Amino acid sequence: MQIPLGLRARFVVAVLAATTVLAGLASAAAAAAPSAVTFGVQPSGAAKPDGRPFFTFGATPGSKLTDHVAFLNYSLVPLRLKVYATDALNTEDGGFGLLEAKQKAVDAGKWITLGTKSPFLLVPARKSKNSPPGQVIVAVTMNVPAGASPGDHGAGIIASLSTASRNAQGANVILDQRVATRVYVRVTGKVRTHLDIENLSATYHQSLNPFGLGSATVTYTVHNTGNVKLGGQQAVEISGLFGGTVQAPKPADIPLLFPGSSINVTVEVAGVLPSIRKTATVTVIPLMLSGDVDPGLAVRITASTDFWAIPWMLIALIVLLCLAIAAWRYRRRRLAAGTDSTQPDAPSEPKTREKVTS
Repeated sequence: MQIPLGLRARFVVAVLAATTVLAGLASAAAAAAPSAVTFGVQPSGAAKPDGRPFFTFGATPGSKLTDHVAFLNYSLVPLRLKVYATDALNTEDGGFGLLEAKQKAVDAGKWITLGTKSPFLLVPARKSKNSPPGQVIVAVTMNVPAGASPGDHGAGIIASLSTASRNAQGANVILDQRVATRVYVRVTGKVRTHLDIENLSATYHQSLNPFGLGSATVTYTVHNTGNVKLGGQQAVEISGLFGGTVQAPKPADIPLLFPGSSINVTVEVAGVLPSIRKTATVTVIPLMLSGDVDPGLAVRITASTDFWAIPWMLIALIVLLCLAIAAWRYRRRRLAAGTDSTQPDAPSEPKTREKVTS
């Protein structure tokens, strides 16, 4: 299956980062930029941008690939942008992320070279609000190492604009605005497609109503243990000893995970009957990115765990009722025993003494 439209890679990814620097470094910061600037990055042909939403390459180890990228300026002033490539990764919520500017690329981002004389590029302004954006088209060269591992690799081509200002405490702050386009590379070789469901656990939450239904919290980790980027559709259900199954509201799809990446998932399931022992079952159907060659996906991956769902409130109510009944019966016996002890004793026969004469 393919990733639905909602999970497809977007045209650009914007990342904002603020870094506090020492006053002595403030002079090295870029001059403050105009208050409202907009810029972008897009795959391109040699003459103009094309309609591709991102870069996607198929490569063999040791090969060399060429393409073009357009840096676009939607503002009415020229922009001096820093342009470079870096590795892609998954954020904590499974989104597409990139290494921080200070981190060095070690994977696909390292393979990419941009055809610029320096890391900085002056992109002209657009002529008017209704005119096309200013643009500079740059050659892209990718040198895939001979020892590149088979499977999927991710990168991003970034345009960065740094501005300097002061925060409320008076410290110098550099705001780094980054916009990027995604780069996906699949290196030929043996591919492995596999998602694992790990660390599955479930906890029951009792309702205050002794006769009411409770809820369960199901937590687990979806881990891409293969070498191909994958997303997934997921489902969670709760079943019990005495039959009956409760389905969780449809959880959000698992976003595209790079090989080795994982995401933690928490799902709340309402309407769960406390029937002593329950089973939580998680099912994930792997999905590939639209346009990828089908590597042969598994139909589904399933994992289950048992957990206690004891009706403590009902048990407490029954215990209280039993104690109340026992106290009532005990009081009845005491009252009955007290009533008997107040009855007058039966009169005894008077004793007579006989006189004996001789």
